[in-house]
Amino acid sequence: MFLPSVAERHRRAVLLTVGVLALLAQAVLRLAPLESAGRALTAPVAEFTMPLAAWVVERVSPGAQEGLAPSLASEALIAAEREAGRPEAVPGVAWLEVPVGRMELDRHCLLLAAGADFGLAPGMPVVYGNRWLGRIGATGPSTAEVLLASGAARRTAVVVPGDRDQLLRAVLEGRGGDHRPLIRWPEPKGEPVVGSLVRYRRGSDDPPPYAGLDLRIGSVIRVGDPDRDSAAWEVDFDLPAGAEGRVFVAAGAVSESVVAEPQVRSGATQLALRADGVFGARLCALRAAAGVRAAVATVDDRVLGRVVAQRGELLWCSLRAPAQWPASSWVGLDQNVATREEAELLFTRGGSGVPRGLFLGAQSDPAPRPVGALQVLGRVPLEEPEAER
Repeated sequence: MFLPSVAERHRRAVLLTVGVLALLAQAVLRLAPLESAGRALTAPVAEFTMPLAAWVVERVSPGAQEGLAPSLASEALIAAEREAGRPEAVPGVAWLEVPVGRMELDRHCLLLAAGADFGLAPGMPVVYGNRWLGRIGATGPSTAEVLLASGAARRTAVVVPGDRDQLLRAVLEGRGGDHRPLIRWPEPKGEPVVGSLVRYRRGSDDPPPYAGLDLRIGSVIRVGDPDRDSAAWEVDFDLPAGAEGRVFVAAGAVSESVVAEPQVRSGATQLALRADGVFGARLCALRAAAGVRAAVATVDDRVLGRVVAQRGELLWCSLRAPAQWPASSWVGLDQNVATREEAELLFTRGGSGVPRGLFLGAQSDPAPRPVGALQVLGRVPLEEPEAER
C-alpha cells in the first residue's frame, strides 16, 4: 500500500486549510471577481439542476395554498393611518403628509422620507391626529428629522389645567431615555391637576395661525413626595402606532402636492427552487433581475418572507407564518386603526429596508408558499440630513 510522505501530507493539509479559509472569506466578504468566476463555473450545471430540483420538490410537496385570508395591498394600512392621522383643518395652516423612513427611538427622533425638496424646514410642528409629536430638526435635500418632544432638553410650550379651575402656562421638558418629560415652571396660580390633559401652546416664534392648533401631548402624572418638597409632574408622552408610518407637518404654504411617498425598488422574480436542501420548506430560492437589492419578497400582494441572503441574481427567502414574525416587525390593523397590540390582520412595520404596510396575513394563516405572482421589494436607503444636528 502506497502512503504519501509526511511532507506531502502536510502540503495537502495546508492546501485544504487555505481552500476552506478562502471559501469562508468569500462567504463573508463576497468579493466580486471570485463571485463572478464562481457563477460562470456553476451556471452550466445550475441551468439543468435547478429546474430539475424544482420539478422534484413540486411532485413531493405540492404548492397549493388553502385557507388564506384575502390578499390586502399596502393601501389598507395607508388608508387607516391617513384617516386616523389627518389633523383638523385650521385656517392659515396646510398639512403636509410625510412618510416615516426610519425610527430612531433611542435618540427620540424620526427620519422622514422627504426634506427641503418638499418644503420642510426646521421648527415646523409635527402631529398625528390630535397628538403633538415634536418639531422638524435638521433637514437635507430629501430627508428631515423629527425631534420628538420626549427627547433630552427639548422644550415645548404647553397649557395644563390647574387645581383652581385655571389653565396654567408651563413648559414641557424632555429628558430622553426611558424617562417621561417633566412639566416645568407652571404659573403660580395653582398646581397641575393629576390626570388632566396637557396641550400644546403656541410658542413665541410660531406664526399666529398656530394658536388655533388644539393638540394634546399626554396626561399628568405626579411623582415624588410633596411632604418632602420633592414632588414633580410628568407627562405620559408616547408615539401612536400609526405615526410610525406617516406624520403630518404644519406649513404656511405648499406646492402642488401635499403627500410625499417613500421610494421603493421592486422587480419581478421567478422561482428557482421552492425548498432548500438543508432547511427544507423554511427557505426557497428565487431568481431576480440583476442589480435589484431586495429586503422582502411577495406573492400575490402578500409577503412571502424576508430575503436572508442574495448572491447576484439568486436570493434566498425565509418562509414564516404571520404569527411567527417577531412582534417588533409587524403592526396590526384592528377596526381600521393601526395598533401594536395583537390584531387579526398583520402588516410589515417597516425598517431594515422593508417597506411598511405590506400584508403579512391573518394570525391564523399558515406560512405562504411561493406559488403565484412573485416580486421582490426594498426601500431605497435614506440619506442623512446634511445640516448639523
